[in-house]
Amino acid sequence: MYRAVSDVDRFHHHEIRYWVAHEDGKAEELAARIRAEKSDAS
Repeated sequence: MYRAVSDVDRFHHHEIRYWVAHEDGKAEELAARIRAEKSDAS
């Protein structure tokens, strides 16, 4: 969602891009935890 808004709301573009990177990082951390837990369960 943030990525789509950053293209429309040019006034807050840089702030929104920060949140895009932040949310992408959190999503990757969560995906890594899920992968680790799956490999531990196997």
